[in-house]
Amino acid sequence: MSKQRVLLVEDDRWTRAFLTDVLSEIEVDVVAVGTTAAAIDTLTAQPGIRLALVDRILPDGDGRKLCYDLKKIQPTIHIVQMSSHPAGEVDVDVIHSILDKPFTIETLECLVLTLLEEDNEPPANGARASIETPSGSIEFIC
Repeated sequence: MSKQRVLLVEDDRWTRAFLTDVLSEIEVDVVAVGTTAAAIDTLTAQPGIRLALVDRILPDGDGRKLCYDLKKIQPTIHIVQMSSHPAGEVDVDVIHSILDKPFTIETLECLVLTLLEEDNEPPANGARASIETPSGSIEFIC
């Protein structure tokens, strides 16, 4: 079976490199970009991407608007918005989960693996899901 593909949109090059390494450890094929324009170009050219991790503040645009644009290109993609700023209102039909920075590697891995799990149907939009880990429960919106 081939690796699942994830689009990582993060403008900070060190964070982008670190998250790429972390996700590679869980056998995920990461396509990492630093701008909204590159994210749109990448998803258009590579429709097999199943999950996008999108930073909220990007140098060439708004990460929230990018989430809508990505969903228009590929309606079935799962989208996780990452931010160190308050999320505000979230459209659960577009953004499946919010990942508040700073987050743990364990939280990231757990969330990504859960959203990519082929045999696992995610809850209906707007439903809360949680994952039990050794360090406690992780809850996110699906």
